[in-house]
Amino acid sequence: MKILHISVFCFFSLLYSSFAQFGGFKVPSTKDVKKAVEKEVKEEAKEATSPESSEPEEGSRSGGGSRGGGGDRGSSRGGSGNNTNAPEKVEMRNALGKYFKIFNGKMHSDDAHIMLGDSPRIEAATANFTVEKFKSILADEPREIQTLESYIQKAPTVYPDILDILSREAYDQAEATKSPAEKLAIYEKLRTLYRALERLTPGDPTLVAKNKELDKISGAATKQMSGASSNPFHLQNINKILYSNKAVNPETATAADFKTSFTAGEPLYATLFLDNKLSKIHVDWEKFIRIQMYKGKANDIIVIDRKILLTPEMYQKSYIQFPIIPDKEWLQNNYDAYAEKGLNTYIMIFDALGKLTPIRHDLRMDIRLTPVEGTNYSAKEAMFSIDLGEGAEVLQDVAASLSSANLSKVNLPKAGMSNASMEKAMIKIMQDKASVQDYKKAIITSSGWTIEKNELGIILNKYVSATLASKNEDGKCYIQNFTFKYDYIGGGNYTNTLTLGSVGNKVEIECDKIK
Repeated sequence: MKILHISVFCFFSLLYSSFAQFGGFKVPSTKDVKKAVEKEVKEEAKEATSPESSEPEEGSRSGGGSRGGGGDRGSSRGGSGNNTNAPEKVEMRNALGKYFKIFNGKMHSDDAHIMLGDSPRIEAATANFTVEKFKSILADEPREIQTLESYIQKAPTVYPDILDILSREAYDQAEATKSPAEKLAIYEKLRTLYRALERLTPGDPTLVAKNKELDKISGAATKQMSGASSNPFHLQNINKILYSNKAVNPETATAADFKTSFTAGEPLYATLFLDNKLSKIHVDWEKFIRIQMYKGKANDIIVIDRKILLTPEMYQKSYIQFPIIPDKEWLQNNYDAYAEKGLNTYIMIFDALGKLTPIRHDLRMDIRLTPVEGTNYSAKEAMFSIDLGEGAEVLQDVAASLSSANLSKVNLPKAGMSNASMEKAMIKIMQDKASVQDYKKAIITSSGWTIEKNELGIILNKYVSATLASKNEDGKCYIQNFTFKYDYIGGGNYTNTLTLGSVGNKVEIECDKIK
């Protein structure tokens, strides 16, 4: 209090010198100064002994610390005799401060949502927390100990309602997803909050009951996920991308089957473990997934948005496996499907890797699915490295060979019907839009018109599909799929003006085939 007295006296001395300089203000008397000091001392003493005031202040309720910033306040209140405990004091106050909304009984659904998302950090902050350790470290801080005791005393009255809010928020999140792995992740976040609270109130019956409830609910999700695979390694690596130098059997795979370091002469396969059949996760009308490849951890893309084809058998598996750098056997058995569709996925991969500096590179890959409604798939990226010091030039040769194979397999489609005036209109529509392409031919691939309606069954238009062949300014030729439509104007009638509907995939073709 002596320090406080001196600070207040100095404050009024400063006021006196300022007022005296500018005149007109009354100088405080010694009696006034004394009253001010005594009032400050009484308020400080009252605050230190009040159980109500031992809870965190409103201003400190936004996150990490209790009582106005934690460490700074503790070091000033605790004196210099316990400075070696300063970091632990901050840790303890921060851990305690996470729960002010729970213990004050003022938590709402939005707060529960935030706490659930922050639960791993809360768990880490309270990992070494015990009531005894808290009291030991803060032995010279009676007010902080009173805060803790006040919280613990409140627990039986606030736990039932507040823990219902926490659990309901978690259960609602879990119910909104069809992914058992996501459900388990949400349940685990809730469990970490329960564990942290148990360190403050071990054996609390409400917490015990909530943990049993959570065990039962998470057990159902575990059972659902185990239906994806009986292989423990699979279940430990849900939504992870792993790499190998050969095709492996994911149903019996172990860690020994995978690695992260490769050479230019090795095949390179990717395996993605799922928590359900692919048909339950990825839409069945899109017969491919998309990949991108990056250099290092940055967003330096070397392979952009390429398609990996899916077979009906792949949809029935709870994993996806495909080559990034295929071996000769895979190319012989599987590449025709890519060539016939004009897909240049592997051309792009071989070409991109072959152009990298001939040293070791760290790379990573994205795998993107089109999720079934109600699912929210997200693959966990994994790095791999490839040494291009020797053999990189071979990759360029393979790219050129695959490009040639693609061209030889691509042909003009068969016509579904013939209409010379409409084909001429299609060419004009696209030629008017083109800047560097010369459209040579249009082939109507539909055998009849398709009527498009909205959700209410109202007719919007009728359309046909067509393939147009063109020659680019660089001398290369392409075919591309389109739809063209006549808009509906009512009364069974359509406009007389043909317009572009949609634009599809563009594929290179040998120029001799479009003459």
